[in-house]
Amino acid sequence: MQDITQAYTRAGDVGKSYLCGLSEKVSKSALRFEALGDIDELNSCIGICRAHAKNAEIDKALEILQRNLFRVGTSLATAQGPVKHEICDFDLAELEKTIDKFHGTLPELKKFILPGGSALASHIHLARAVCRRAERKIVMLNEKEKLSPVLLSYVNRLSSLLFVLARFANKEAGITDAEWAP
Repeated sequence: MQDITQAYTRAGDVGKSYLCGLSEKVSKSALRFEALGDIDELNSCIGICRAHAKNAEIDKALEILQRNLFRVGTSLATAQGPVKHEICDFDLAELEKTIDKFHGTLPELKKFILPGGSALASHIHLARAVCRRAERKIVMLNEKEKLSPVLLSYVNRLSSLLFVLARFANKEAGITDAEWAP
């Protein structure tokens, strides 16, 4: 394991870095690093959401997402070989249970809604959009290098959870989601 007590290593100063399983450095502009960066940005967005979350259930759901996003990142950072703590079917099932739990408390959605509402809901909607971008990069990477199918499903479902959590946050704040009208 790399020593993380240093704030910098200088190892990536020329625009290249290592991926797990490879002996040569890879350009930081590589699609795998793009996907990793989007997952990192998503994790940071979720951290902002947690800073705004006053509801313990929302905070706990977001914390679990943050922890699992490190596991997603580990899978993306590993170019060859198995990953010890890879996202698995159990994680996907737990994510779906969480979606169902929060979704079951919401009014039926009959129209598209505008992202926004409370500060927390707005931040969660932003995290959802970042998640969708990360998903697109992961799909592109999967088209070049096969990834675990459950990883793709997890990231897809994660954006669904964020959508539901944003609606739940608005409900908790007493704010009605603004419907889109053309």
